Order: sequence, then structure tokens, then C-alpha cells
Amino acid sequence: MIIANEELINLLQKLTFQKKTTYGTAAKLIAPGIVVPGTLSITNYELFFDADEDDPLYKEQDPKKSNPVRMN
Repeated sequence: MIIANEELINLLQKLTFQKKTTYGTAAKLIAPGIVVPGTLSITNYELFFDADEDDPLYKEQDPKKSNPVRMN
């Protein structure tokens, strides 16, 4: 049985995305005036960040407090 290249590619793509693959790692989301600890997760279909609300660094953040950035 001979399979055309296009058919083989289509078959491999279907097999690849049938299983959900997830990778996760500890990370910090950094923005002007704030650092949020959490987990960065990557799946077949999405990339997302989940904040760790129990982390002491997270509890220190105050959205009402402004930390100006100084440029020399």
C-alpha cells in the first residue's frame, strides 16, 4: 500500500492533536509596577498564566499603589 505525502501529513496531524499535551512551569508575570507569581501553562491549543494567590509576593501587590518607573 502506497500513501501519498499529503495523506501521510494529514494522518500525522490528526494523531498529533488527539492527545492533549500540557507543559507547565513556575513563572512571574512582570508588568510596570507589579510582579505576579504563578504558573505558565502551554497546551496544544492555548498558552495561559495562572496567578498563585497564596504566594506572599502576590499578597504584597497593591493595585492602588503606583510605583513610578525612573529612567536615568
